[in-house]
Amino acid sequence: MSRLFVAAYPDAGARAVLDALPRPEEPGVRWVPSANRHVTLRFLGEADPAATADALGGLDASAAIAETAGPVGRLGRDA
Repeated sequence: MSRLFVAAYPDAGARAVLDALPRPEEPGVRWVPSANRHVTLRFLGEADPAATADALGGLDASAAIAETAGPVGRLGRDA
């Protein structure tokens, strides 16, 4: 089964900031590679990979770029 979702991926500048953050060993935490970081906007559910490929095969959609007003929060426990 495939997990389908709609996601936003950080730009190169945001990835660089995230890459510079400490990654301490924490029980139950699995740090992902930079290329896999995203914000899930909507989880769509599980789907059969073959059916997904068939359904999306003819889709003509390119990546969209959105600009935000800036950060609204922080990561980590320390300020």
